Amino acid sequence: MFFPYTFELWCVNNGWDILGDHHPKEVLNIIHEGKHYGWPYCYESQVLDNDFGISFDCSKTEGPAYTFTAHMVPLGLSCYQKGMFPKRYDHSVFIAFHGSWNRSIPIGYKVTRLKLDSMGNIIFS
Repeated sequence: MFFPYTFELWCVNNGWDILGDHHPKEVLNIIHEGKHYGWPYCYESQVLDNDFGISFDCSKTEGPAYTFTAHMVPLGLSCYQKGMFPKRYDHSVFIAFHGSWNRSIPIGYKVTRLKLDSMGNIIFS
């Protein structure tokens, strides 16, 4: 999605399925030209995936803008500034999750809202 506040490219991606219930976390990235986001060598916040059998410096990659519980499977996101919905939804990003199939306690199967300030910054709570 091209974020309407800044015109940056925002994306979500799905992590691996083979690292247990809690890893890797699902992530939201804000993409900038010339930056490396770790794919496929690193996951979460700059953790090397040894399955690729190469030496890669994950510390030189960009960390995620936001993380979600592992295996929620984000499928898409949409930004809402203000207008049609009740005021409490102004300045929000909505993310749809497919849900887990391989977690001991299922998770996901929902739409989550990230609250933003009036400038479009994520409000961490």
